[in-house]
Amino acid sequence: YYIHFNRQAGFNVGTLEGINQVLVARRQSTDAYAESWLLAKLSLGDAYTIVSAAIQVDVTVRVTSLNGTIARVELSAVEAQPCENDSVCNAKILDTNSSITLST
Repeated sequence: YYIHFNRQAGFNVGTLEGINQVLVARRQSTDAYAESWLLAKLSLGDAYTIVSAAIQVDVTVRVTSLNGTIARVELSAVEAQPCENDSVCNAKILDTNSSITLST
């Protein structure tokens, strides 16, 4: 998964989609070239949860600040405990205080 700030400036001045938003994307796990897929375009206050059955951890990306050249996001992870019927019975919050700053 990739999280990036799609600021419309510099080499990215001609961008037409997700202008000045935080984007969440994923690609196949490989060392070779692979296509990527845009999962979310986030503005201030928006959130997107990455659900990963492979590692049984869900990560929520929330945009907490957009200030010109800088976007700040908060990451929170929840470890899912599957039940017999493949639903989630229990969830354990792993970390709610992680944040990253994205800049261009």
